[in-house]
Amino acid sequence: MQKDSSPELQRNGTLFRFSTVCLNFRIAKERTERVSGYDFRLTTGGADYLAIEVKGMRGRTGSLLLTPREYELAANPKEHFYLFVVKNFRESPFHEIYQDPLSRGLRFTRKELIAVQVCWFTNV
Repeated sequence: MQKDSSPELQRNGTLFRFSTVCLNFRIAKERTERVSGYDFRLTTGGADYLAIEVKGMRGRTGSLLLTPREYELAANPKEHFYLFVVKNFRESPFHEIYQDPLSRGLRFTRKELIAVQVCWFTNV
């Protein structure tokens, strides 16, 4: 886990650095291009990559969930998966980064949810 104002991730001697502006752009780009199971992918131009899932919370503590697809990708290959959690949006945001969140420091519990979706229809 890492806390600082300029997030960095290091893997195999390669330093990945990104900013909030970069995060916002890449998240929007990835979500429109494909349904990947993570918010964006950092690469060095080769086959190696880091899959980054971003979550946000209003307070300093709370709960977050992973979708079945996010959980599946976090499990394999787990050394490539990072969870970037922005906390305390209400007051003074800060972030924490978790590499391999399923095995290191976070306990995820499986829950089955029933969702109600509201939509509007019309005849044309």
